Amino acid sequence: MSIDGSTIINTTEKTHIFHQGDIYRTVSGGYVTTEGYGTNTNLAVAAMNQFGGPVAFEVNDFLMTSFSTVDQLSNGALVQWMNTLPPQP
Repeated sequence: MSIDGSTIINTTEKTHIFHQGDIYRTVSGGYVTTEGYGTNTNLAVAAMNQFGGPVAFEVNDFLMTSFSTVDQLSNGALVQWMNTLPPQP
């Protein structure tokens, strides 16, 4: 994963079911844009990626927006609380 300004680029590893691919997530003007590019190993994997991928990222976007809203409404208390949690392996 790399971060370039307001864009996060996530590249799949060889062990990932959707290898070989890249996801670009850009935050701009309060919106998140997600674009994915890559090749799949077979037609079934390609179909899962094509139809399941957008749903997965829409759910992720909803969770990110919800987290951000709760954090803003609590004046940053949610992030402060999370910073007290021990790191996960």
